Amino acid sequence: MMALIDSNNFYTSCEKVFRPDLWDQPVVVLSNNDGCIISRSEEARALGIEMGTPFFKVRNELRKQGIHYFSSNYTLYGDMSARVVECIDLFSVAVEVYSVDEAFAELRLRSGSAEELAIRLRTTILQYVGIPVKIGVAPSKTLAKIAAKYAKKKPDGVLVLNTEEKIRQATKDLPIEKVWGVGRGFSSFLRKHNICTAYEFSQMHNTFIRDHLGVVGLRMAYELRGRSCLPITQTKPARKMIMTSRSFSHPVTTYKEMSESVAAYTSECAQKLRSDQLIAARISVHIRTFEHRTEQPQNNAECSMNLPTPINNTLELAKAAEQLLQKIYKPGYKYKKAGVLLSELSPVESVQLNLFSSEPNRQNLMDTLDFLNGKYGKQTVSLLSEGIDRRWKMKSDFRSNRYTTRWDELVKI
Repeated sequence: MMALIDSNNFYTSCEKVFRPDLWDQPVVVLSNNDGCIISRSEEARALGIEMGTPFFKVRNELRKQGIHYFSSNYTLYGDMSARVVECIDLFSVAVEVYSVDEAFAELRLRSGSAEELAIRLRTTILQYVGIPVKIGVAPSKTLAKIAAKYAKKKPDGVLVLNTEEKIRQATKDLPIEKVWGVGRGFSSFLRKHNICTAYEFSQMHNTFIRDHLGVVGLRMAYELRGRSCLPITQTKPARKMIMTSRSFSHPVTTYKEMSESVAAYTSECAQKLRSDQLIAARISVHIRTFEHRTEQPQNNAECSMNLPTPINNTLELAKAAEQLLQKIYKPGYKYKKAGVLLSELSPVESVQLNLFSSEPNRQNLMDTLDFLNGKYGKQTVSLLSEGIDRRWKMKSDFRSNRYTTRWDELVKI
């Protein structure tokens, strides 16, 4: 049986784990640069707080209603997600991490029912990690997704679709566009043929589905009938590119600040390359002004170059990024964003060095850099070109502590 484990309001749940005083309080989490609301607890939802609302518009209202707000704390969220997956591993034959708050699993059914096992899994996650989850169990991934959707309404947070009647009940009123994998084109085509629910789609003739929706549509229909066509995928797909791009906390008007940000973003991309044992053959840099402020002059520019030899060396990549920035930067503009993209990636063992390359010696330096930053925290050692004070970096005025990854931010009792 397939199970989908979906964490409830994941970002806000993570914030509540280390703040018991917030357990029954309304909480929201803000996007990068404290821009808008991207996660809300059930209590905040009940107060009418909408997703995507710009923070500056509702800040006073949040205070007035006693709603707690936090900047995004992705370091904490990523670590908590990994802990949830470790718990799922205890009950599963295989696990596929679908997103930071969702994972598919093939349950290890030895004794007892699937429902009993799912309830034990949910209890274990809540006890070990502190994150409430809902679990949908079914013969296929698509049905597990549907089951998880309805599981939220059940007191135990678990729903198992293991009979034809249960599957029919779950799909008969589900709008076709709510089915996992159904896009706007699929749903509009089906509705033109008076197929409006998941159940109606599952009952269509295979020939019609194959002729009009192809193999993808046929596979979707099989999944809705309870026939698994999408196995658990444990291997992580190889990256095709790596990008770091962020908005600034204030308009950047000097080359020094812009250069620092590009160097910092390049360093972050290079670290991701090395962690995945990859090298890049091409680098791009882009900068953006405030395109919606039409009264201001605009400079939205991008520049790329092929590297002489594919590398993952921070020093060489930062030097190349600086060359690209010099070509596109123009003084006298207010810049809101910059980014670095590494592409044409390949495994590190595939690189062919030239006779005079210094890469082997540089690799020792990069290994040391990654070791120190891994042991003592990010940016313990960095390039001087990345800047010291970094006034341009994203706003996160309300970020909570990184409780699980920083010694100096541990919970104090």
